[in-house]
Amino acid sequence: MPTPSLFDQSPDAAAWPVSKLTQTAKRLIESQLGPVWVQGEVVGLKRYRSGHWYFGLRDAEAQVRCVMWRDDASQMKEVPSEGAKVFAFGSPTVWAERGEFR
Repeated sequence: MPTPSLFDQSPDAAAWPVSKLTQTAKRLIESQLGPVWVQGEVVGLKRYRSGHWYFGLRDAEAQVRCVMWRDDASQMKEVPSEGAKVFAFGSPTVWAERGEFR
């Protein structure tokens, strides 16, 4: 039996809409992981007028995008510098509309 190509037609019943895939991933990650401590190096930290911080945490093998909301950011005693090694506590999720893990 030949292997289907990436863009072959699929029976409608078997194909998931993109939104179902990303919303399912979001539910699974949030229900199975819960809040966790993550160790990594800060990359690309940006602070916005809204008070939110957007940055990445990386190690030698992977990187994850992060958000620190205004209420939490306002409690920080200092802003971590680029490359600072930190421990961060948070709740992993998927931004379903973009299919991004955060």
